[in-house]
Amino acid sequence: MLWLYWVAALVIGGSTLRVTRALAAAQTHAQALAAQAQASEAQARVSAAQARDLAGQAQELAARAQELAARREYDAMHDALTGLPNRVLYADRLATAAAHAQRCGADVAVLLIDVDRFKLVNDSRGHQCGDELLIALTRRLTRAVRASDTLARLGGDEFAVIVQDVHTPADALAAAAHLRAALREPFPLDGTGTAGPQSVYVTASTGIAFARGRGEGELEVVLREADAAMYLAKARGRGEVEVFDESMGEVAQRRLHLENQLRHDVETGSDALSVAFQPLVDPRDGRVLGVEALARWNSTPYGVIGPDEFIAIAEDCELIHDLGRSVLHTTLEHAAWWHSLHPELEIAVNVSPVQLRRPDFAQQVSAALARARVVPQRLCLEITESVLLDTEGATVANLQALDEDGIALAVDDFGSGCSSLGQLRRFAISKLKADRSFVDDPALLRAVADLAAALGASALAEGVETPEQQQSLVRLGYRQAQGYLWARPQPATAITDLLGPRRETHATVTPPPPRRTGG
Repeated sequence: MLWLYWVAALVIGGSTLRVTRALAAAQTHAQALAAQAQASEAQARVSAAQARDLAGQAQELAARAQELAARREYDAMHDALTGLPNRVLYADRLATAAAHAQRCGADVAVLLIDVDRFKLVNDSRGHQCGDELLIALTRRLTRAVRASDTLARLGGDEFAVIVQDVHTPADALAAAAHLRAALREPFPLDGTGTAGPQSVYVTASTGIAFARGRGEGELEVVLREADAAMYLAKARGRGEVEVFDESMGEVAQRRLHLENQLRHDVETGSDALSVAFQPLVDPRDGRVLGVEALARWNSTPYGVIGPDEFIAIAEDCELIHDLGRSVLHTTLEHAAWWHSLHPELEIAVNVSPVQLRRPDFAQQVSAALARARVVPQRLCLEITESVLLDTEGATVANLQALDEDGIALAVDDFGSGCSSLGQLRRFAISKLKADRSFVDDPALLRAVADLAAALGASALAEGVETPEQQQSLVRLGYRQAQGYLWARPQPATAITDLLGPRRETHATVTPPPPRRTGG
């Protein structure tokens, strides 16, 4: 029976081993499942965190996109330099204001403001100073407009103000006067806030037009009308204000046609542009001392256009450089021949302030003299009084270079504007040409002559038309004059005829005898 015990023991022992092994395997499997469950839970937590991060990033990107869209929308409607509304937002604000005015029975005025001689600041002191001035202007004008009105920068040195609740033109004029007053104090460009050498005085020309119940599609006309009024204000002088009337539209259209025609004639060298010459004489005996070159334009279809008008157009659209260069070259070509007839003949040529702002102007003049073989001492360039106020930049460098080359400088229409006596000395002015309005005022003529003598310069009287005026000049000691009494501006051939027959002596112009009056 013992053997049965051993057999049973073996069977029971094998079963226990198998059970133990099975239990161990089950425990291992359970541990593996638990580890997998823990790993899955950790991965789930990571995935949830990643999902939260992605959601946060998506929200941040959406916010940035919204901010960028808002910035782009703002930039599309505002000027980058000043932060003011630009043309787009101006048009939107004007439409809103006009609709409100129609409902309230009022009107809307547009004030177009153009800074006078802003290009002078840019050219003489650099674009950085120009930008600084525009920012300072913006601050001043912003403080001067009402909260209900809109100040916009349309580009360059042009600003527009939309004035609401206007009932009469006087309301708009009052707003314009308030804005003009805001510009009276000088603008410091050096950041010191003092009216020192780096400060400038600024004026602005203003044109005013009214919406007058126009619909949204017609509001562009308002700005064109304000522009026409502004140009008329500029033509009257700096710092003026004009209110649009219907005749100004015709003026603006004429000016546009003239500008286009002038551009064509200058660029093609048309015969419509010519140079006339008026003799400069000694009033004692009519002896010819020199000639002044004067640009002339016979425009199609407007006929003869006065130099005051077409020179201003040429300056505004930068045609003055090509026009002035053409006048100088034509004049020097004739001068080369005239000097063989009259070696001491002075040749006077007018120069625009705009020309003097070109850094290479003096070099161009020297090159033209060399090409024509005319000595610099025989050329006199006539400048305006306003040039003397430009104390920096290319203008000063050009005037100094011209003086060093031996070219004479004369101040034309002296007394009609404003100038600095110190600048007269600084630039070695050789001649003062008394404005033609002085010709019947001996006291003013004497003052100009005395000032010229103090500067070591000569004095010339313009606009002499009668023998009585001539005799007055002689008594005052004038040795140079010009005017219709002796000769009107005439073609170069007439000057050649005047000089040619008298090569042995001196050419003279004999004035007509005094007119008899009464019996």
